[in-house]
Amino acid sequence: MIDELRRRGHETEVSRAASPAAATDLVTVASQAAVATRKGSGRDWLCGAIDAIFESTRSGSGSAGTNRTDSTAGTPSERQRGSPARPRGVVAYVLDNGGGPHSQEELNKYKDVTGTQLWARVGQPVSGVVAVSAADRISVSIINYLHQGTYRPGVIFRSGVMGPALRRIGEQMIEYTYMPMLVLRRAAALERMNCCYPHDGGSNGFNCLRRGGDVHCTPGCRPNALRHVPLETCLAHSDGFWGYNELVLDVWRDGGWGAGAALAHFVQAVAIDSRASRVTLALARAVQDAASVAGLPLPLLEYNPGNAAAPFRVLRALPAE
Repeated sequence: MIDELRRRGHETEVSRAASPAAATDLVTVASQAAVATRKGSGRDWLCGAIDAIFESTRSGSGSAGTNRTDSTAGTPSERQRGSPARPRGVVAYVLDNGGGPHSQEELNKYKDVTGTQLWARVGQPVSGVVAVSAADRISVSIINYLHQGTYRPGVIFRSGVMGPALRRIGEQMIEYTYMPMLVLRRAAALERMNCCYPHDGGSNGFNCLRRGGDVHCTPGCRPNALRHVPLETCLAHSDGFWGYNELVLDVWRDGGWGAGAALAHFVQAVAIDSRASRVTLALARAVQDAASVAGLPLPLLEYNPGNAAAPFRVLRALPAE
């Protein structure tokens, strides 16, 4: 399977077009973005809207995103005065199979996962392929120009801080450092947020006796977690040693997030880091395909945190064989 993913994962050139004014409601442009992806048109309104959120903390004379006066940032009075936009962030859900594999057997399962399997778990009260994964919540991050990091599977293992056995596991995960992501709707993420941490909170290790929790216990939320706060509070306090924060989102209530087209309430796009291997790029395309088959066509975006002018762009579909 890995050889097949490598074959499919070669990158194609991406054409660009000037982005119109960013839209405030990303849901209204998701279908347009999906059409743009199929046509290979490059940048579109969805990317413009996400970029505007991502860049809302930028500062410095002449920088894009500084003192923004468009409809995506700040209150009307702030925009009229040309005041700096309030910091916001893009909610990124790394499809990490539920956590890092802790044995060779789990690693083999991790590597064998398909795009269809990854998509089938989105928003569902089911565990991933690793023992530490939880069935009642997921972990995501909120990112922007100042806080660009997302969870990277295997990195902490390769550091050696968790011992030689896991370091060997981590060394076999280099191709999986940048797994496919989903860009989630901010409002929907807030609806489902149990709590958040300004760093990796180790939420996989904090389980309630009852799945889904109760009045005495919230899954994934340790005593030091931030609760009942806006998304930006999680972002503003980010100080994670590993470069990312953690938002814990519920997938247990009401039997999960729904399936197929119903997931449009939560999911805006599939995304992949520009540093991803051919294996995980192909896996991202497979997730996009699986979402489409399930009734939710989504664009595939490339996330390049080093591109200050346009951190997100649409990746063109591979030509038919």
